[in-house]
Amino acid sequence: MPKDTFFNLNEEKRRLILDAAFTEFENNNYDQASINQIVKATGISKGSFYQYFDDKKDLYKYILNLMIQKKLEYITPVMQNPFEHGFFDVIREMSLSALLFAGENPQMMQISKRLIKDPSNGFYQELVHENQGQAHDIYKMLLTNAIKRGEVRSNIDVDFAAKFIFNTSAQLVETEIDFNDADWEEKIMDLLNKFMNLFEHGLSNKAFSDENHSQK
Repeated sequence: MPKDTFFNLNEEKRRLILDAAFTEFENNNYDQASINQIVKATGISKGSFYQYFDDKKDLYKYILNLMIQKKLEYITPVMQNPFEHGFFDVIREMSLSALLFAGENPQMMQISKRLIKDPSNGFYQELVHENQGQAHDIYKMLLTNAIKRGEVRSNIDVDFAAKFIFNTSAQLVETEIDFNDADWEEKIMDLLNKFMNLFEHGLSNKAFSDENHSQK
């Protein structure tokens, strides 16, 4: 976290430093991101930078923390009380939340993508794997509850299903939707409807499957 000296700066200067940091991490992987470029863009000295942050990792963790805080703004009432709503309604809300965040915060999304696609650095192992574990546990609890309620069939492998849902949902934001298009919100709703239809109803033609089994 930043030192007190950073928070003692006026809001304009704090914003200037953070804007430069966001831009640097947006355009470069963590290892390639340069403190020199950040101080050059802000006009502060390198010595001043280290009065505000311990090092690049300290700054990066703060940037990621700000991104997490921003994502929390997209939590809906359904997501706040997931066990009081239908399983597929919750998955839909979570997926829509992720898509809206991606569309409205392209710079943050680019930083997230760089982190995920650069698993060689220890930071990825430290942060992303921890979050994946938490998300996996949430999906397992949602699935277990859905099975008890009869929404989901009971003969599935809950652990595998939780990982599958997490990975599939995460891929939604990797779509080829151009969030610069004026109608991007309409496009993500169309994508979400297709995803949920396939997710909830699957690929199998039940009538064909039942008929095929009856002939055996």
